[in-house]
Amino acid sequence: LQVIQLNCGPGGLNSTKRLELNNFLYAKQPDIVLLQETWFKDNAIHQFHGYSMIHRNRHTSYKTTGGGVAILLRESAGFTYAPINEATAPNDQCSDIVQAKLKWNGRELTVTSLYNPPVSSRPRGRQGFSADYTLSACARNGTNHIIGGDFNAHSMTWDLGEEVVETEEGDQIV
Repeated sequence: LQVIQLNCGPGGLNSTKRLELNNFLYAKQPDIVLLQETWFKDNAIHQFHGYSMIHRNRHTSYKTTGGGVAILLRESAGFTYAPINEATAPNDQCSDIVQAKLKWNGRELTVTSLYNPPVSSRPRGRQGFSADYTLSACARNGTNHIIGGDFNAHSMTWDLGEEVVETEEGDQIV
């Protein structure tokens, strides 16, 4: 099982990055791709040849551009899948989270793509990412998990040699 995690970064999955991603998918054929910061618009249609996509755009109440998450599943890998209903998916009021339950080779697996925006981009007064709450909530939806994403969790533990402003998220994960 080959899983790739990719933060599409500033500007989201624009036409240039989409072409690069399609070339990568064609060449490497990963089974699962977890995308963050897609910046998809609600009315846009995005397709990746040979892949099924489950995505969640940033909620319109956020009132900022950016964010958004997706899971791409290689169609020839033999997955059966169902998106996890938004009502039962974890929600910490700031993170963008999409989950799917997969069946593959007789096994069940829950896959999560998560984007936790930096503190400077979060709406005021909303509960933000918490390693204890958010990751535990992700883990409630099944027993076997792959959770990937951009947690914006900076820590001297893994940002060695860089000027780092440690975050509460990084401390929680450590």
